[in-house]
Amino acid sequence: MILNNFMCRVCVIIASHICYDSQIELLKKSLESILNQTLKPDIYLAISFENDSYKKAFEHAIYERYPDINYIISSVRQYQMQHIYHVKDYMY
Repeated sequence: MILNNFMCRVCVIIASHICYDSQIELLKKSLESILNQTLKPDIYLAISFENDSYKKAFEHAIYERYPDINYIISSVRQYQMQHIYHVKDYMY
C-alpha cells in the first residue's frame, strides 16, 4: 500500500507541573526542538505551577515567546495524567 498522498496532522501534548528552577529552561529547549521539526505539530501545553514566581518566569520565557502553542494553564497543581485528560476539551 502506498501512502504518498496521505496527509495527517501531528499533535504533541506536553503536561507538566513546574516546581523547580531548571524546569522552565528544559521546557523551552523541548519546545524549540519540537518547533524545529520538518512536520510542524499542533502543540498543547497543559501546565501548573508550584508558585507565582514560576508562573511569572514561565510567562516571560515561554508564553510571550511562543504564541502558536495552545496553552491550558491550571490554577491548581495536577498530575501529568490529569493535565493530559483535560487537554481533550481543548483539542479541535
